[in-house]
Amino acid sequence: GGRAWPAAVSFFLSSPSLSLLPATPTPPYLFPWPPASPSISFSGIQASCPDMESNLSGLVPAAGLVPALPPAVTLGLTAAYTTLYALLFFSVYAQLWLVLLYGHKRLSYQTVFLALCLLWAALRTTLFSFYFRDTPRANRLGPLPFWLLYCCPVCLQFFTLTLMNLYFAQVVFKAKAKRRPEMSRGLLAVRGAF
Repeated sequence: GGRAWPAAVSFFLSSPSLSLLPATPTPPYLFPWPPASPSISFSGIQASCPDMESNLSGLVPAAGLVPALPPAVTLGLTAAYTTLYALLFFSVYAQLWLVLLYGHKRLSYQTVFLALCLLWAALRTTLFSFYFRDTPRANRLGPLPFWLLYCCPVCLQFFTLTLMNLYFAQVVFKAKAKRRPEMSRGLLAVRGAF
């Protein structure tokens, strides 16, 4: 009596390349197809399936790839996105000026949200305006411009969503604190997070 192993574990443990445990009889395979014969080395698992090489031969070489959309459609979409992002930028910019003009609270959920939206729209407008002139250059930017134009807007979206969640949590805790005073501690925690 040896220890009974699951099929996948006993397959790897009974492999001739790995002689960690004595070979145990393997139960019938759970799959309708025969098991692959991977070659396992100590530098890592290197599976060699005969079907894998035949699947790779059907790939299209990079020279044979064509764009998914015609250039006229791509140009039209680029123009539409750039216009929409620019309109969003100017709309948010005007709203921030109105906050200053009417003397609203300068550090509030609204102003931080608008500032994040303004920065996001500015970065997206800049990125899409690059595509009008030189698309290959826009795809081969240095590390800092690449991070600013491609990665930073995603981070700004995350911060904006987090800010909206904090605002919603504050509204909920305020409403609950009116009925139950012990909920005011949660309101303080939410305000402290902001």
